Amino acid sequence: MRNQARNFITVSIGSMLAASVAYGADAGTAPKFSGEFRSELANTLNKTVDAKNKTATTEFEVTDAILRFDGKLNTNGTYMFSLNLNGDSNAEKNGQVQVAKINYMLNSMLSLTLGKDRVNQGGYSSADIGNYDAIWGKAAWLAGVHPEFANTAAFHVNTGAAGTFTIQLVNDVVSDKDNAQRWNNARKQPAFNLQYEGSFGPVKPLLQINQYDMNHSRAITVGARAGFGMANVTFDYTTDSRSFKVTEGTSDKDKFQTLNSMTLRADVTAGTFKPFFYYSNFVRSGEKDTVATEDTKTNTAGTFDDNGTHMALGTSMHGFGDNWAPYVAYRSTAGDFAKADDAAAKESRATTSLVVGAMANF
Repeated sequence: MRNQARNFITVSIGSMLAASVAYGADAGTAPKFSGEFRSELANTLNKTVDAKNKTATTEFEVTDAILRFDGKLNTNGTYMFSLNLNGDSNAEKNGQVQVAKINYMLNSMLSLTLGKDRVNQGGYSSADIGNYDAIWGKAAWLAGVHPEFANTAAFHVNTGAAGTFTIQLVNDVVSDKDNAQRWNNARKQPAFNLQYEGSFGPVKPLLQINQYDMNHSRAITVGARAGFGMANVTFDYTTDSRSFKVTEGTSDKDKFQTLNSMTLRADVTAGTFKPFFYYSNFVRSGEKDTVATEDTKTNTAGTFDDNGTHMALGTSMHGFGDNWAPYVAYRSTAGDFAKADDAAAKESRATTSLVVGAMANF
């Protein structure tokens, strides 16, 4: 805890000094501060370990506590820092520093971003689950192979009406105790993410291609976001082909598993209420690991590592003053598991939650 506090204070002071220097160096802008917060009380029933015996919990959780400040370095440059006050200090995860980046406009079309930033993966849905107002819950399979935030370098081409193209470089995945059969046993080269984001009236199409693990694995996401008056819809479909390195004779070969996921979210503003519906599912084809001889089609007890469906519905309420809103939500995540008394047979198990909470931003 002491190390976390020291790391956070160091990062905060360093970030503020950097912003102050940036402000004094040119005709930039003073830092603009903002923040986000969400806390909730959830009553959860979990049957994923044993269908006959449920585990019931009721607990409070602060899900988001973000402090952000940004501004202009000069005429062409901007900076942004985002601190996760509720985060893990482990740098290999997201860490307490979510974002620490600078952006420089080379001209009206071309720009460069350097620093720690959100990784372009998993479409709109993957990015949205990191927002403070993601009251529909987090489907675990939407987390990409890379951390949500990571050290990156990105080159952007803004073509105006035709949309924006981005090439983003990020540290590649490496072999570890949980993924010992990756091709990349050391960071020999960066992984790269290609992204196109368009804007055609109310519709914003999205395409992402993620090439990783020494170019042996690839994820492709096609998505769209649309707004029609008071209604908004977001859709994403991702197929992620992940390679295991296996040795056959004297040569190494690819052995693949494929994860396919689809997500749909809709909300509408009706007076002071904003009801929503959320649906996401995924299915894995291919072996869970290279030791398995067949696709089992079932999850490991207590987790969703083969298939799953996450559904949520609820509403936020915005008639209680500016910048904060209470909400209620029902969430359910279900999947197929092997029966305890017959491993060849399947049964559906689920975890469900009834949630009340509040979110705020300033």
